[in-house]
Amino acid sequence: MIVVDASVWVSYYLPQDVNHNASQRWLTTQLVNRRPLIGPELLLPEVGGAISRRIGETEARQVLTDLQNIPVLALFELDEELSRNAAELAIRLRLRGADAVYVALAEQLGIPIVTWDGEMITRTGSLIQAHTP
Repeated sequence: MIVVDASVWVSYYLPQDVNHNASQRWLTTQLVNRRPLIGPELLLPEVGGAISRRIGETEARQVLTDLQNIPVLALFELDEELSRNAAELAIRLRLRGADAVYVALAEQLGIPIVTWDGEMITRTGSLIQAHTP
């Protein structure tokens, strides 16, 4: 299992994104091998908003439908415990709030995270394993 940050999904769906090819290769490999992919429910609005801003509402709705139909993608509820842990990590590691949710989920499950966010990678070094695709 691995937590996949919204940045990886966004670049996967946007051919013009600088990280598109790497994200597409990595995620395709994970999907073909049926490796469990994890994210918070926050993934849906993050990806939907990013896609809508860049290429349009219709495309964003299709991406959300696609994401929700990926059988190996499990989305975790942002419950009170995860929210409090994320808030603590946001403060302690100086992370953006949404980023802290992904990190808190990875920490809670004891699994790595894949992201294109350099701050997330460098600021979580001793807490969790974080790397690019």
